[in-house]
Amino acid sequence: MKASVLLDEAVSLPVEERAHLVDCLLQTLNPPDATHAAAWAAMARRRLDELGTEKLRLCPARRCSRAFSSVTKNDFWFSSRGRG
Repeated sequence: MKASVLLDEAVSLPVEERAHLVDCLLQTLNPPDATHAAAWAAMARRRLDELGTEKLRLCPARRCSRAFSSVTKNDFWFSSRGRG
């Protein structure tokens, strides 16, 4: 089957099925590494445990967004010029 036919069929799928398809395809390009997956899971567990403690405090989305924007506004990769 040609890639163009597959693409036509794929774009007609519901969004959840397309997301699953994309994930599966990406895993064929870069298979998951058990060591890295375990490290990410451990970090996620640690961060979840730290949530609400002095080690990790929540930041309101609006404030975080402003902070991120101020840091990246002059960064080529985050500017409109860097978006291809």
